[in-house]
Amino acid sequence: MRFSKIPEEKHSSFQSEGITLTLFNFQLRAFADIMPFNDHEEPFLHWFGLTDGWYWLQMNENDEFFRYSTDLLAHWEKNYPEDPTLLPYADYYVVRLWEDILEIEDKGEEEEDEEMWETYLQATMWWHERLLDTGYLTASPHLWFWNDGHSIHGFWDNSQLCIENIPAWDA
Repeated sequence: MRFSKIPEEKHSSFQSEGITLTLFNFQLRAFADIMPFNDHEEPFLHWFGLTDGWYWLQMNENDEFFRYSTDLLAHWEKNYPEDPTLLPYADYYVVRLWEDILEIEDKGEEEEDEEMWETYLQATMWWHERLLDTGYLTASPHLWFWNDGHSIHGFWDNSQLCIENIPAWDA
């Protein structure tokens, strides 16, 4: 297993203290490597399947969200050398990230009501609705987004998430 360097492509960017960073990054799998869907009759390609690839979020200069930890990558390289060349990022359909971001965006643009904070249940629901759904990934990382009316904020802590007893994520 070898991990390739990512081509320098910009897909979406933002400013952080005068530095332009690419927030949403992805690399699509080569067309010849895409596995067709199978509906028990004939294999077929679908637009969703054509988005198979890797994705990651550049949260700041140092943190890439959805990047596997260095220890886990070394473990995989040592124990699974027969696997094809992979990138060190979440390996799934790129469109799924987009769909999940849109789901949060719908909630993030709502007017925030002061009464929301009056009960624990309401606050918990508010927080849960801003969680990016990553349940389809092994060691599903946690990332929350919210909008305060001026800025979009992100919060994550994945230090306890492991694969084969090895920390799974760098951020």
